[in-house]
Amino acid sequence: MAVWQSVLPNIVRHLIGDFSTSQTFTDARITQGIVVAGLMVAQEHTFAIDYTFDLESYDITPDPVAYSYNDAIALFTLKTACMLNQNQYITATGTGIKVKDGDSSVDTTAGFGGYKDILTLGPCAAYQKLLKSMALTRSMNAGGAVMSPFSHENSNLTMPTFGVYARQLFDSLGRC
Repeated sequence: MAVWQSVLPNIVRHLIGDFSTSQTFTDARITQGIVVAGLMVAQEHTFAIDYTFDLESYDITPDPVAYSYNDAIALFTLKTACMLNQNQYITATGTGIKVKDGDSSVDTTAGFGGYKDILTLGPCAAYQKLLKSMALTRSMNAGGAVMSPFSHENSNLTMPTFGVYARQLFDSLGRC
């Protein structure tokens, strides 16, 4: 058993609040969800390493927990929690009823507002926010230039200029 198969399901259980004695989801279902979520996340986020997702044996290689790939751990678990919450919402909406007979009525759909709050503020929102944050961080580190309006400390120039120091550098190399 890979390390992730014992660690990531516990993280997902914390995210969805499924730690009661009668758990809603089995470990196998959560593990399957993590592999499916990982495959989906890999389509939305480019990792530094390539993950392989085996949908038959439900395995992820390399193991994100064993190698401490925290970005993968966070994204995989949040996406899994989001998917499980969405499944619970879909199941709950199928069981809701709304009946009106004359002056009396029964409406069990009012409790769905809580599910909507979980979907808009819970793991789904956290996943989207983290994904955007990682994309922003990556774009900020994509390139850069070192420029200064002041002359280099080793040069004999006193004017704050770019071109003069560059010209002096190229002259010293015999290129200009």
